[in-house]
Amino acid sequence: MGVQQTTVSSQSASPYALSPNFIRQLRNFMNNWIVEGGSFRFDGYRTYLKVDKQPSPIEVKEPENPLVIGPADEGSEAADTATWPPEEDDETNDGVTLRIQTRQGYFDEGDHVWYAYVRDLTWPRSIAPAISAETRIIIDEPQ
Repeated sequence: MGVQQTTVSSQSASPYALSPNFIRQLRNFMNNWIVEGGSFRFDGYRTYLKVDKQPSPIEVKEPENPLVIGPADEGSEAADTATWPPEEDDETNDGVTLRIQTRQGYFDEGDHVWYAYVRDLTWPRSIAPAISAETRIIIDEPQ
């Protein structure tokens, strides 16, 4: 892939300018943890990091036993309290599947039924996002 170069300056007028102390800490960190095949240079106000080698891709396999969050049908009136990772995580699940509603429809020309359409999103344990419990909100209520 070529050389990538990043420049950080502490002389900027930005309120997010990096202090010389931060630059010093960054230099110490980079000198200890530099990526193989890269180089690091510090000239007092500018820090350069060059990485000549791209990191190896992480192999991610499809989970065989994911925890499924969300019902396959309409479920119950109460909000689902399941979370990811589970509160009592025994690591028996190698990933998580989250069922989400993507759309709904009532078709006058069809069978006069109001449908909800759902999709499953699945992640392996190593890259799964945190998932909160459901929150129930009122969409409409009879007057």
